[in-house]
Amino acid sequence: MQVHPAIHEVIEAGGGVDVRPLAKAAGVAPATLYRAINRGEVEAIKIGKRVTVPAHVARKLLKLPEAPAVVKAA
Repeated sequence: MQVHPAIHEVIEAGGGVDVRPLAKAAGVAPATLYRAINRGEVEAIKIGKRVTVPAHVARKLLKLPEAPAVVKAA
């Protein structure tokens, strides 16, 4: 699946993705994604009126490979 570079960049940085661009990238209507969020099927974070989907959830929705694990030095 081809993901818009701006969305891919946000996901790689570990940030949240807004519902509308994520829905477009996933090929579904924003209302469909909002309903899934309201039913608890998709994890999301609401800050004020803004709803974002965490990067790890967006990865699964877009069927992107998991991010490589980061190993911290001791």
